[in-house]
Amino acid sequence: MVAEATGAPATYLMVFGENHPHFHVLVTPRGEDVPADRRSGNILRLATEHADPEAAARLVPEVRRAYERLAAAAVPLPS
Repeated sequence: MVAEATGAPATYLMVFGENHPHFHVLVTPRGEDVPADRRSGNILRLATEHADPEAAARLVPEVRRAYERLAAAAVPLPS
């Protein structure tokens, strides 16, 4: 849904839990404009180099709509 909302050619999913007793997930799109030395795990360096909270906030409605479309079409898991 993040790729659908952003048009990004790649989406990264990173899971953290080392320092906290609960589950943290970071889902981030990787645009074509991200240099090769900032891809994969190095994309985290962009958090301080190119943070754009306003751009991130503008994506929320589209990501929400994509999630709602996928959730509505999901096949329920057997109980």
